[in-house]
Amino acid sequence: MFGRPNTAPEASCDEKPERSRNNWHLEACGNLPRWGEGFGTVGRMGKLLLAAGAAAIVLTLTGCIEPAPHVTAPPTPSATPVFASDEEALAAAEEAYAAYTVVEDQIARDGGSQPERLESLVTPEWYKHEAASFETFRVSGNRQLGSTSIRSTELQQVFPLPEGGASVVIYVCVDFSGTSFVDADGNTLDRAGPVTATFQVTFEAPEDVLLLSGSEPWSESIC
Repeated sequence: MFGRPNTAPEASCDEKPERSRNNWHLEACGNLPRWGEGFGTVGRMGKLLLAAGAAAIVLTLTGCIEPAPHVTAPPTPSATPVFASDEEALAAAEEAYAAYTVVEDQIARDGGSQPERLESLVTPEWYKHEAASFETFRVSGNRQLGSTSIRSTELQQVFPLPEGGASVVIYVCVDFSGTSFVDADGNTLDRAGPVTATFQVTFEAPEDVLLLSGSEPWSESIC
């Protein structure tokens, strides 16, 4: 994320980064510009940072950052399927991700204010990550111009949740070419890295609504 001074301990590139992929590890490995510090968990705001000048993260997934693990469905008792087919599950996930992207882009254009607009689209746990990321973005004074777009999607898997409902995991190719970023004075921030990136995105459907519960960079591109 933007703005916060880095106070974390030094790290070795031989160490596995924790799931939160903190900037102190990325910077120690030489993969993230100093102006984009402190972004924490990789979610949509992580994607915004990729587009705003830290997109080189995607190119180093086989180095300091390991690719997201393939989600393994836990053993669960038989239950009535939430979706009639894989095609229906993918369509529902695409619709949910598109709605999520529209709101995320608007919050970023507003400089990170009012992240609570996401609460109805994500799980409570994932909202905590989003809110913290956007707060750092807001403090930086930076804001986004334009919008991201979804270039393609692929279904990874669908599996029932132990407490009922289902989880849907998809791959998404996100296109950042329609976005740019400016600082508090209106100066354009330099873009670095690719304009597209692939993410593994997980949704949970405790009832009949898909809520985004996680997003990680994926090393195998579908773009």
